[in-house]
Amino acid sequence: MQQPIFIFTAFLLLVTSVFSQELKKTDRTCRVVFPEKPSNSPRFVYLYDGKDNHKLYLSPVNFSDVVELKSGDITLI
Repeated sequence: MQQPIFIFTAFLLLVTSVFSQELKKTDRTCRVVFPEKPSNSPRFVYLYDGKDNHKLYLSPVNFSDVVELKSGDITLI
């Protein structure tokens, strides 16, 4: 009866130690989605990430290219 409790406790400690590791910090990514884009809509938009402007082409497939962004506020113009 004590063996299942030991196995459960060991498993719980293992899972806790794996998930308690700090995640690696990475830059954020963004993709602009524009469903049902009208024909007179702009072909390009600018995404400002707090430091840089990113010119995004609004392609016919309703998704822009992936853009890497720094942390902070984001403004779409």
